[in-house]
Amino acid sequence: MSEEIIFRSPENHFEIVNSLLSGRFIIHGEGLFEDLVKNFDYYLDFFHHTYGYQLERKNEVFYLSSQNAKENFSKDIMIVLAVMVYEINLRGKNIYDELMSPFTMTQVREMIQNSSYSRVCRSVDLENFFQKCKRRNLVQAKDNETMKFTSAITIFLEHARKISEIDTIQEANES
Repeated sequence: MSEEIIFRSPENHFEIVNSLLSGRFIIHGEGLFEDLVKNFDYYLDFFHHTYGYQLERKNEVFYLSSQNAKENFSKDIMIVLAVMVYEINLRGKNIYDELMSPFTMTQVREMIQNSSYSRVCRSVDLENFFQKCKRRNLVQAKDNETMKFTSAITIFLEHARKISEIDTIQEANES
């Protein structure tokens, strides 16, 4: 006589797992966010033991991270953001306010093309880049041309700040 094993998972389990495994950020205000909050310990163990991934929660964002990941998308985000932040800073504007305001593809394209650092973005197809950003919940499209970064972008901004602090400390130690 065989014994039937029943797997019980939280509500919306399939959608949560598929979203996170596809690299999507789940942000506050989405129903899945609340499901993750309620079942955080379950999903922490689930992703660690099933996939070897770490479930991260930063501010109002859930996402997966891994030491073994070899994806280029994060690198592209950091490159595009670095150029955008540099250009916004040159204009003397508040970086966070500018990044959280609506922008158009044309504005970003012109900002990058006119930057002295445009060559570092030459390998990034901006149209494809922003399509990936939409799928991963990093930007919300207002229409075909206009979009806005979601709160998930703060993860990359925090990482960039940490890198700049490390570089500043290393430069100070070298002098």
